[in-house]
Amino acid sequence: MSQSGTPTARINNKYLHSKYDPLKEARLFVNNFIQDKSYSKNKLIIVLEPGLGYLLNELSLIHPQNLIFSVFFHSNTYQYCSEKGVLDNIFSYAPNMNDSLTTVLDKTLTRLNMRDIIFLEWPASKYLFPDECKHIRYKILEHLRILQGNEITKRQFSKLWICNGIRNYLRHDYSTCIASPLDRAVILAASGPSLENHIDRIQELQKDYFIVALPSSLSILKEYDIIPDILFTTDPGFYAREHLKYLDPSTLCIAPVTASFRDNQNHLAGINQGSYIESLLFKNNELPFLAEMGTVAATALTFLKEICTHPIYIAGLDFCIKDIKMHAEPHSFKSIILKNENRFFPGVSSYFNRANDMAYKIENHFRYSKSMDTYSAWFRNQKFPDNFLRLSPIQVNLPFKTKNTIPSISMKGTKQIVLKRSIHYPNLRERIRKISELRSSLNHELHQFEKSSVPTQFLNQTSSELFPEFSISDNPEEIISRMKLFLHKIGQLI
Repeated sequence: MSQSGTPTARINNKYLHSKYDPLKEARLFVNNFIQDKSYSKNKLIIVLEPGLGYLLNELSLIHPQNLIFSVFFHSNTYQYCSEKGVLDNIFSYAPNMNDSLTTVLDKTLTRLNMRDIIFLEWPASKYLFPDECKHIRYKILEHLRILQGNEITKRQFSKLWICNGIRNYLRHDYSTCIASPLDRAVILAASGPSLENHIDRIQELQKDYFIVALPSSLSILKEYDIIPDILFTTDPGFYAREHLKYLDPSTLCIAPVTASFRDNQNHLAGINQGSYIESLLFKNNELPFLAEMGTVAATALTFLKEICTHPIYIAGLDFCIKDIKMHAEPHSFKSIILKNENRFFPGVSSYFNRANDMAYKIENHFRYSKSMDTYSAWFRNQKFPDNFLRLSPIQVNLPFKTKNTIPSISMKGTKQIVLKRSIHYPNLRERIRKISELRSSLNHELHQFEKSSVPTQFLNQTSSELFPEFSISDNPEEIISRMKLFLHKIGQLI
């Protein structure tokens, strides 16, 4: 007890609160905090180890409780605050929770960026738990970078996702499904420079293993006469199609309708990644749901979790640049990078400038970029089974066991992926009807908007997805013009 009769706490004989008047101490601290120019009632305040909750009580009197997130370092202080009702309307995390910190952050930090948060560190906690404070700060900022990257990706590719989705939905049949688990081990080929260390071995073993490829590895696989059994592709951009020049027609492709795709004859196994256009086109059971993850490697490995219990050997998943070498060679973009090569500007200069512009750090002849760090951070926050094995050499640590080489296996019979057609996937006539209906609805609501200047929720959301740089209320004429052109293009596709 403090001298004022209020409970206090000691850890390792150090007081976590005032031994005289903890309530007054917390009140003064909060009053000083809200005078800081960085404070705003619209920001999320992340409180690091609030002890017995005096700080949270005072803070919740002046700040919205749904914008307070408390991180406890000690299970006893969390239990005390919980029993006293301090946390009834406040997001919180403690080490003894069933959910991981990443899961709790997902629920709490969605739609926020680094300018929307403030860290509030109780001085005694910062002194008593310096390592925990540093670690939690790092984990939260890392998670924010991932969320921010996802939001930037959405703004950049939202229109492409919609246009690709409508075009591919009409042109291609995504109804193929893998009917049963794969009956043997898998080699997954990414395109990092370390893939070159294993490409001869992959060529030697391709009859015994299932070969799963990411798009950027297709060029080197073709160079070594390796035909992938499965390709995962999710990129909506134009340059993604450059990789697919090297796609063998026998390869099964797993992709969402939003991915950029050539008019190949390959079987297509569709996945629903939850984008806006997919939510309009698909019912729950028409395609398996697999949320968009920012990188095709994450999509591939998450999918493989469900269909493979045998070992999965991962080659070329580097997330760093080896000197000035970004990919295993040959690579699809080589001709693009070297298009301006001449005797006054040699090709090595293009590679150097590209690698140097991307990198923020160089260590031991390896360069690291912020985007690659974001991808690797996502992987480090996941749990993968023990049958996921990553091939050395390795510079960036990921949550996989490491192997130096791929072992030989003896398999009887020819490898085969058992396929079936989804009975829920709509036929071409139904797909045309659905797109026509979508176009008619948008057309009707656009005409109504021209008369009333009041957009429906559907029109407002669709225009914000298609043209995120414009507001329908601030730029109605621009939105109307662009939307009419978009609807005309849909009509041409139909």
